[in-house]
Amino acid sequence: MKRVIFVFVLFLSVVTDGWAVHIFGGDFRMIAQPTQGSYILTLTLYSDLLTLNSVVGGDLSNNDASATVYIFRKRDHVRMDAFELPQQVNQNKPIIYQNEACAGNQQLRTVAQIYSRAINLNPTRYNDPQGYYIIWERCCRTAGVDNLYETGRNVGLVCTLEFPALTKNGTFFRNSSPNLSIPNGEYICINRPFRMNMSATDADGDELRYTLVAPLNGYTSDVAAFGSGESHSTYPEVRWAAGYGLSNTIPGNPALAIHPTTGFLTVRASQLGRYTFAILVEEYRNGVKIGSTRREFQLKVIDCGGTPPPAPTVFNSTNTTLPASVVEMCEGTNATLQFTSQPNVSYQWQKDGINIPNEKSTAFTISQAGEYQVSASYTNRCALDTVSQLVRVVLVKGPTIRFSPSDTVRICNGDTALIQTTQGNGFVYEWRRNGAVLPTATRYSLATTQIGTYQVAVRGTINTCISRDTAFVVLRPSPAKPEITSTKTLLCHRDSIRLQTALTPDLTAEWRFNGQ
Repeated sequence: MKRVIFVFVLFLSVVTDGWAVHIFGGDFRMIAQPTQGSYILTLTLYSDLLTLNSVVGGDLSNNDASATVYIFRKRDHVRMDAFELPQQVNQNKPIIYQNEACAGNQQLRTVAQIYSRAINLNPTRYNDPQGYYIIWERCCRTAGVDNLYETGRNVGLVCTLEFPALTKNGTFFRNSSPNLSIPNGEYICINRPFRMNMSATDADGDELRYTLVAPLNGYTSDVAAFGSGESHSTYPEVRWAAGYGLSNTIPGNPALAIHPTTGFLTVRASQLGRYTFAILVEEYRNGVKIGSTRREFQLKVIDCGGTPPPAPTVFNSTNTTLPASVVEMCEGTNATLQFTSQPNVSYQWQKDGINIPNEKSTAFTISQAGEYQVSASYTNRCALDTVSQLVRVVLVKGPTIRFSPSDTVRICNGDTALIQTTQGNGFVYEWRRNGAVLPTATRYSLATTQIGTYQVAVRGTINTCISRDTAFVVLRPSPAKPEITSTKTLLCHRDSIRLQTALTPDLTAEWRFNGQ
């Protein structure tokens, strides 16, 4: 009997640990929709794939099928609403590490799980001037976090977002929260300068300010893993391990810091380990704070000994003699960037500092403006990564053109339509009717008696980018035969008769006598 009880308890302990420990970090965003009071509310949960159950949902799975979030009023912490956000499994994204082999050796495998849905908030209810906040609580974080007490065992996480009242001075106050993009998979090489983009965007153009804050533990635990939705005026912070704190989240010279306006993290770490941290992004409009969101995340400091791989040099495929710096590309076209690979080196393309999924080859075709570069890392070992020069891709527009007076010309049967577009010095014109080239039409205007769809392509002599526009020649329907009426049919000498016909407002009449 004792042996059976012992086996059962051991089994329960293993299941409980595996069920709970998986959270790497998380953040909220709340994006306004065209309808007043409508939003897309999204919780992004960063989970450790090594401890995350592959089965979504179920009593024994830590891979939650949904997340219940709660909205409270800031003034008195009264709960306003609760929403269940379903996991959007098809939107989940793996965190991309530049050196996947090194990340795997360091047991870094992370996924961004997306919990999201449309919500509707009544502006007449959400009108308190002090605003509102959203809470989600869950236990437990991944264990083995060196800057937390007992390496973070059974420590919960709280994600929060603050937003303003939906009305201001009697009118609707439109606002979207700061939008934090999914970060790159990064690790820090000890005693080397490190920089990481943690910036957000704001759909309303609000000013964003960044600070490091203490991660929140909240009220969950290994035996009460989910937030209850109860009202609290404060949420407990995590308990730091000895020697760590907000000013020394990742020890170094300098220690971990964030730029207050750019959102870039910097550190020169001096101690190996895994570290958790939290970022507060506050939004200001006209100098007044209106909302905020928090991101919690983890970074690992590793030993990147040895010589780094050679930095790749990127070329435009149309010019392989000079390294690319600025690539001008016509709108609607594409360009190819390329480099020469080295043996036992892996590569990762980036756009605007963000790793591009599945783009690891020596050639990359681009169609969007932005800043591109490629990083290099050894395939089978950890070392400091290198990065190519930055290539700025600029989209160039063709000439500005428009049809005058309109892009739709209506003609009667047998009439001639005159289509005119912008006239420019040195412009070259090509006309098409219903997709077929009109070889003799090379001027800015075109006369035609045929109905159809006409497209003009215009390019300049210096700027060879092409602009296109479309015009339509349509047949104006013939009016119905007019009916002439009169008050009498006999005409006496020196008398007169009034003839009239009914016309719609868009028609005019021309009278003739004996055909003239």
